[in-house]
Amino acid sequence: MVGNHSYVADVTRFVPIGGDLNQDYQVVFHFDAETSTTGQNPWAPWEAQKVRAEGATLIIVYRTQDTTGPLFVYDALNNSMFSGTAQFDLLHPNLGGAGRFTMVGADGQRGGGHDNGASNELTFFNGNQIAGPPVASSDWDGSDGWPLPQLWDTHTHNVRLDGSVSRVRYQASNDCLVPVAFVIDAD
Repeated sequence: MVGNHSYVADVTRFVPIGGDLNQDYQVVFHFDAETSTTGQNPWAPWEAQKVRAEGATLIIVYRTQDTTGPLFVYDALNNSMFSGTAQFDLLHPNLGGAGRFTMVGADGQRGGGHDNGASNELTFFNGNQIAGPPVASSDWDGSDGWPLPQLWDTHTHNVRLDGSVSRVRYQASNDCLVPVAFVIDAD
């Protein structure tokens, strides 16, 4: 498989009833001689393996008595890798007020290989900076894999929703980044 992928499945039988739904879940897939398991930067140093698994995130959608607003999952982001600036226009019905924006992505790391250097990518939501210096840590710091490997990110931000398009813009330098999924949760 090449590129980023998303899959949809009914996982109801795997999610605990009651208690904390937000937790770590084990995702298992087949490894073979073609699969890199080093957790290093996928581009340097060079590896002979063709499959580089950087991470996985489960986006589990459920309804409770406290559920108020609509939820939108954007996962048709194949071939969205970028290095530099990228903008994503997320279309939805007209929304206004408070909400949450979650991003899931690959290749974010605080350096190359197994380095632990700085991560300085910026994230803007509807023109407002929500992540990256000096506001907060970068969305692309590889923190899902701390301490190592640092190749996967899932971050959620409180945002203001205004209109029928939510515009996400990233500014990065010298790092390829791969958005895999976005979620907007309207209050």
